[in-house]
Amino acid sequence: MKDDLFFNIDHGYAEGLCRGFKSGILKAADYHNLVQCETLE
Repeated sequence: MKDDLFFNIDHGYAEGLCRGFKSGILKAADYHNLVQCETLE
């Protein structure tokens, strides 16, 4: 259970990118640009 509490901290960004890409919110170019970013700023 403890690992479940920290899932979003460790893997939330990557999961969000995948879900956004699959649902059509992100286009392929947007996904490619975000994956190359070192930070969100």
